[in-house]
Amino acid sequence: MAATQANASPKWECGQGAGVTSFARSPEARVYLRSRSGVLGNEPKSVVGCWRPTGKRTRIGFNDNGFDFERDRVRHVILSGRFVAYTQRHADGNNPGAGTERALGVDLETGKLVACGNAESSIDEVALTSRGAIAVLSSNRSLLQVFDVRGATTLVRRATSPISRLRVNGDRIVWRRGDRTGAARAMPASPVTAACEGVQIRPF
Repeated sequence: MAATQANASPKWECGQGAGVTSFARSPEARVYLRSRSGVLGNEPKSVVGCWRPTGKRTRIGFNDNGFDFERDRVRHVILSGRFVAYTQRHADGNNPGAGTERALGVDLETGKLVACGNAESSIDEVALTSRGAIAVLSSNRSLLQVFDVRGATTLVRRATSPISRLRVNGDRIVWRRGDRTGAARAMPASPVTAACEGVQIRPF
């Protein structure tokens, strides 16, 4: 028993203490909101991804409540191994009903951005493959895209009936629309080298 315990990899306890709200967690990783409120209490709050085997922490996004309403926020957080997929919404000025939403993927082991893509409208659901590719369902569940090493690939556009189910099986993306099932194989994720405007992924 002692030898087994000695060989076990230590796991860091990420995001402990007051002012922490958990988004998602697994045996290997955790994503949480770290509150650092200032005098006004409305400063942006960091969304942090932590890779537990090493304790590496990466700031992957932020929530900004503004003065009267939630302006910018992280949603749809999913973990798969060392990868995290999520969406970051950016409000447009002071109009809470307007803005853009972007799908992002980060390798928490390296702290590198591996996927980045703008949605045509509000994102309904995301799915994450075992190799870091992201499937994004938007436009009232009628548009399905995948973001991987190839960039953005459209799988379904302007579906006559909404996509009712989205899931992954390894590196395969599977969806159901009406009484029909579709599937496509995603490529692995890869560090994003092109500029992704407004995205700031950095150590925390």
